[in-house]
Amino acid sequence: MDLSALNPLRRALIAEANSLINWLLDAVEDALAPGVRRTLPGLKSLYRDYLLPAEAALRRALHILAADLPPPKPRAATPLPPRKPEPATPKATRFRTSTFRLSEPQPRPQTDHLPKRLRPRISIIGVTPRPAAPAPRRKLNEADLEAQLRSRLDALTAALNNPLANVRRLQRRLAKAGAARPKLAAAIPGHAAPPLAGDGHAFLTRLNESARAADTS
Repeated sequence: MDLSALNPLRRALIAEANSLINWLLDAVEDALAPGVRRTLPGLKSLYRDYLLPAEAALRRALHILAADLPPPKPRAATPLPPRKPEPATPKATRFRTSTFRLSEPQPRPQTDHLPKRLRPRISIIGVTPRPAAPAPRRKLNEADLEAQLRSRLDALTAALNNPLANVRRLQRRLAKAGAARPKLAAAIPGHAAPPLAGDGHAFLTRLNESARAADTS
């Protein structure tokens, strides 16, 4: 990916982000290697302390690149060839890598409206039917959490291997009128992770400040 359009400071920032992300991913992949024992607390730590800050760093790097790199030229419309009828044979199952998320959850706007579960109830004994018991939640286990972790890891790795495609995707989202604008969270995901102690925290803060400045420019 050609970064010559970036100023030297931004170019150095992107290079440092790439190093941090790869370091965090190496730790995740080592922990998920065959033969390594999985535990629920260990998988939660991988997600919270390694995957989240890696995603946050890449997301901010993509926002910086989307603001600094020239947008792609619009493609000329070309007529599609007529679609050939497909033979009536069963297709092999195809698995798609999850798409890397370009935005982060935003706080819900405060409202005076109370959710139904918090509203006061008036009931009459023997007349008002008892509310149905909530469905029991399925307990998260190691296999479920590992599957979620691997899905997010695959999406992150694919985006890291092809950043330009994700920069273009972000640029299209930002330029689309009426579409929800991808936003970064005010609190950096994974910023307080112990593996980032010291220099990592400071770098992620600088990366975040640069991404926010790029988003508002």
